Amino acid sequence: MSTAPDYAFFVNSTDSFEDTWVPFFDLLAEYWPQATHVVLNTETKTFTHPRIEVECTQVAQQGEARIPWGECVWRALDTIPAETFVYLQDDYFLYDRVKTEVVDEAARVMQAEGLDCLRLMECGGAGPWSSTDYEWFWSVDRNAKYRIALQAGLWTKSGMRKYLRRHESPWEMEVWGSKRASRMPGKIWSVNRDLFEEELNPVVPYVPTGIVKGRWLREAVEPLFSDHGIEVDYSVRGWWDPSAPPRSSLLTKARKLPKFAWDRIRSL
Repeated sequence: MSTAPDYAFFVNSTDSFEDTWVPFFDLLAEYWPQATHVVLNTETKTFTHPRIEVECTQVAQQGEARIPWGECVWRALDTIPAETFVYLQDDYFLYDRVKTEVVDEAARVMQAEGLDCLRLMECGGAGPWSSTDYEWFWSVDRNAKYRIALQAGLWTKSGMRKYLRRHESPWEMEVWGSKRASRMPGKIWSVNRDLFEEELNPVVPYVPTGIVKGRWLREAVEPLFSDHGIEVDYSVRGWWDPSAPPRSSLLTKARKLPKFAWDRIRSL
């Protein structure tokens, strides 16, 4: 296959998730050695790794309070050194070798076809899709419920800016960004799920995701970290328990309703 164009590596994170950085980058170095330079999105903190050159964005301005997720990403895009980039999040803990030949071909196809995004991990509930002229890749239907998805993928900076809203959370971008994407010009493709099924033959092998609602997902991280000699104090964050009561009270949710309504208007 022909040579892929240049693409950068971007890991979206936040200061409060710094406990993920050592395991994430240890596993990235092991299973994706081509990722020699990575842009790590942070508000104020820095991080170094012995095997990877890590450039921290430090997007917060002096004296700035909590910054919305969308605003952090928007600012970070200016620091990514290539128009096309791999999007990862800090709890996408690799457990096997990445199929770099597929990623390289995806980057080449993105440039040739003028795509905004080519998704490298298709989870259950994604689609529908349609075939393309490329065996490895599908087109995501314009009216797909999750046309915008933030699992591992290749994006262009212009494509990310097109669908991103500065006030939104990642979950809001997936839901409301998908609605916007249904009526906006732009091509969004994915890997062929018949060939690269999430659990049997993933292009980027990780369990989506290692942290759920701020807690460690035991089955995704405990055996993996143990096998690689990675030590983490799990008691600080705790384990995710699907039977645990909601962390937000009804009163807290009620207080957020006006902002919620205004954000929905801005997201349309």
